[in-house]
Amino acid sequence: MGRVSFLHGAFTIIVSTCLSVSANSSPVIDYVEGEIVPNGKIVVTGSSFSKKDESRPLFYWSANGGLRPNLELGRQSWSGGSFNGKLSTEIVHPSSKASVVWDHGLSSGKALEWVNYGSSRVYVFRKKYADFDTTTDVAIRARFNNLKGNFIVGQVVKGQKSGATGVVHEIDLNSDGISGSIFFGNDGGSINLTKSLDFVFGEEMVTDTATAINSEGSEQYPTGTYRTFNFKTVRFWAETSRNNVYIGPGYNDTHEMKMTAEFTDGSVWPNDWKVVKKMTPRQWQTEEFALDSGSIDSSDGRFIVRTDGIENIDRRFKARTSERPARYNQIAQSQVSNGAQPGSKIYYDMLYVDDSWHRAIVCDAQKYSDCRKIDVLIPVYWEDNRIVARFRESDIFSGQLYLYISDGDNIINELGYPLPLAASPSKVELKVE
Repeated sequence: MGRVSFLHGAFTIIVSTCLSVSANSSPVIDYVEGEIVPNGKIVVTGSSFSKKDESRPLFYWSANGGLRPNLELGRQSWSGGSFNGKLSTEIVHPSSKASVVWDHGLSSGKALEWVNYGSSRVYVFRKKYADFDTTTDVAIRARFNNLKGNFIVGQVVKGQKSGATGVVHEIDLNSDGISGSIFFGNDGGSINLTKSLDFVFGEEMVTDTATAINSEGSEQYPTGTYRTFNFKTVRFWAETSRNNVYIGPGYNDTHEMKMTAEFTDGSVWPNDWKVVKKMTPRQWQTEEFALDSGSIDSSDGRFIVRTDGIENIDRRFKARTSERPARYNQIAQSQVSNGAQPGSKIYYDMLYVDDSWHRAIVCDAQKYSDCRKIDVLIPVYWEDNRIVARFRESDIFSGQLYLYISDGDNIINELGYPLPLAASPSKVELKVE
């Protein structure tokens, strides 16, 4: 394989193994040299990497560096000004020293902040941990009108017709002051029994300090008690067209995900996915999303989803129409509409966004389809035959590493370029802002 030498305690590699060229002109890596350490730089030479307009990615953020993105490695910052989350050491990815946590039970807002982009294609790489279960930590809601008095958090509400009971954990009052929503806790009261006794539409709901009429649902669909965990784990948004496509659980009682182009092409349900993506409670996941907005009124948009190296879906769809013609230009990281139970926390380790599909990754397998542990490298120079890239500041997973390059059309070398065994340096220092 050539020779491997040590330099100042870090691996310096000079490797000259050549991999065969595939029939579809996938990237070919001829030669790699550099250091396999956190923040280490490698130089990759070869062919068919394709031209990348901007060498650096659009955006790069890691919780190890605090709340602010890294503007040395990425080209832009967060796009908004209402960052949702705080630094945490409660639950941390094994390769890192910090995460950012956001409680979806606090509001219907998104975690982190928007990232804006201006291209048709975008690539997202992130690591996250959902410390909740969408099948059990559901928001339990009853809308009301004709309020007299005030409901108070912690009170027990009783339905005068149904006999149902529930404990108030949040009140959302509308601007008229007499209508709104009660959100109930997921323990206490008859609505949380194994065989629940629920509130009914139109009945009076009372506490010691208030009365109101249940308006959850309608005369045609008299729900009475509504349960939901409307979790959009990632959402791409077209601001001028008010259009979006997102990934989220298909049903309240399942972890299986669906893809929904809400106003242009409907939903792709789990039975039509290559490998069903699941909402996996309390596990770190490495996720990749590659999206192309396509053209107007044509099913030439494309959405690729990969989880822990497994390709879940590669779907052509209608992303834009004459009524909603704008391309997607914003990305939100996880949002819950209509609330969730308090303590429904999500943790983010890092986020990498590029306005092209070019990328360089390392993984634990010689064949790309077998990769399960993966991490993205940060390119700082990119030409068709030469790439300079940096390892992230996090610890590098141990064992044999293989290098993969994707060109701008998502064509990737099928066999990875072998790198020496990774070093095991100490973790990076955490910056707290």
